Amino acid sequence: MNYCILNGKAYDANVVELSENFNILYTDNTKRTLSNGHMFLDPIGTFIGHSITFAPMNNRADFDALWEFFKIPRREGFHAKLADGQSVIEYDAYTSNGARKLSQIVDGVLLWDTFEVNIIPIDAQVLP
Repeated sequence: MNYCILNGKAYDANVVELSENFNILYTDNTKRTLSNGHMFLDPIGTFIGHSITFAPMNNRADFDALWEFFKIPRREGFHAKLADGQSVIEYDAYTSNGARKLSQIVDGVLLWDTFEVNIIPIDAQVLP
C-alpha cells in the first residue's frame, strides 16, 4: 500500500515516518458561563492531519519534485490520500511548512537525505 498519494500521484519517495494528529476546533461561541464557570462548547469539528518524513528511493528527480510540490502556494489546496488507522483517509489539504536535511554533495550535486512536512485538512472530517 502506498501511504501517501497527492493529487492522484504516488511519488517515488519512501515514507520513513508518518504520524497522524487531530485538532478539534471550536467557534467563537465557546466560552465559560459567568454563573459557575461551566464551559459552553460549540465545536466546528475534528480535523485529522498528518506529519510525514520522506526519504529518497531510486528516482531522485521524483523525490525533488515532491519537495517542489509542497513548496507551491495554492488557493485551492490539494487532494491527499494517507494512512489512517488500518485503512486510508482522503481529504483536501494544504501545507504551510516543511524542512529538509542535506545528506551530501557529490561532484557539485546536492543530495537531500529526508524532508518532513505537515499536511493539514481544509475541512473537518468528523462533525459534531
